[in-house]
Amino acid sequence: MYYYKFKINISEVQILSYPDYNQMFQCPSCGAIGNIFLLKVSGPQIIVKQRCPTHGGRTFKIPLKDLDEFLDPIRDGVFRCYQCGQPATPGPVKFSGAYAVLNCVCQVPGHSSKTQKIWSTIYVDITEHSPKTPEKDQHYEAPVVKTKTPPKKEVLQQCPNCGTKLEGNEKFCGTCGFKL
Repeated sequence: MYYYKFKINISEVQILSYPDYNQMFQCPSCGAIGNIFLLKVSGPQIIVKQRCPTHGGRTFKIPLKDLDEFLDPIRDGVFRCYQCGQPATPGPVKFSGAYAVLNCVCQVPGHSSKTQKIWSTIYVDITEHSPKTPEKDQHYEAPVVKTKTPPKKEVLQQCPNCGTKLEGNEKFCGTCGFKL
């Protein structure tokens, strides 16, 4: 019988953990949460374009399979002012192709808004689910969003967003990803 003695150097061991999605949505330089002005699905990933008011824009990718894990950070980033990063109120929403197109309005006078293109199914998810409870030191009120939804039918013959023919039992359009 053989016995082996091992010595492990803790500094060489990497601990694998799930990413903290809240940190992914913060500016790597200052930690501020900026405005998400583009959010699109590309294969198994979501591409996020976000702007920190101090350090400018950046692009990063997150896995689509973990969508439920980062709905709160997405909601927080979408409903922010493009210029100062403060919470903002969404203006009218138009659905164009696979996107929900909107402009958030800041409460600070003189701040202009930037057109945001958010993947429509994700936009519907962030507006239908209630946001997480705010922390004690945050003064954030969830925006009230009114979206235009197509009239509901028992069986849809075609996608109301892109016109693709449907079988009638789909939850999402196979062409544009619109939530049916």
